[in-house]
Amino acid sequence: MEEYWIVSPQGALEIYYLEDGKYVLQHNYMLQGDQEEEDYNADQEIHLRAFPHITMTLGEIFEDID
Repeated sequence: MEEYWIVSPQGALEIYYLEDGKYVLQHNYMLQGDQEEEDYNADQEIHLRAFPHITMTLGEIFEDID
């Protein structure tokens, strides 16, 4: 497996890539879904490394999580 994701119900996403036999954190996101907030990022697109044509937004990943 070239990459793995850790998705927490609190809105955090960590993406790790396999490098030299070890997983290394490459991307770390915390959903800011309120459009009024300065750090709003629900429209941030995330791509799968192995399938770069597959994209989703942070908002979609956490869509029905309360």
